[in-house]
Amino acid sequence: METRVLVVVGDRDTRELLAQAFAGHGFRALTASDGVSGLFQVGLVQPDLVVLDMNGWDTLRRMRNLSSVPIIVLVEDEPRARIESLDQGADYFVTKPPSLREVEAKARALLRRRPPMQAKSVVVNWAASRGETGICEMGV
Repeated sequence: METRVLVVVGDRDTRELLAQAFAGHGFRALTASDGVSGLFQVGLVQPDLVVLDMNGWDTLRRMRNLSSVPIIVLVEDEPRARIESLDQGADYFVTKPPSLREVEAKARALLRRRPPMQAKSVVVNWAASRGETGICEMGV
């Protein structure tokens, strides 16, 4: 079974670059352009790893509440952002602009230690951040 990596990055060029890098190393790269889409993908496809660009902490907190999937966060190169990313639930951080080799190395390290995913049912409020209503229940 292919290892699924979800890249949740708003900047199209960075998102595509990361997705291509993972695909080139044999991963199944999935993408989302915003946090809401990323949260929905986590519930729907159950990725083995998430790379998340941080422009706020809400998506990271929601993702962590939803799943125990390993998360690498892309953050600004300042101590406060690096510390906050770990405190909010990230497993690793990489400073922007991201080094592809560093992201890939941290991904490999996380995937080596990842236990098999346990099945559970979750509820994803997939549109709350946009002021819309809609709840989707799915098995994870």
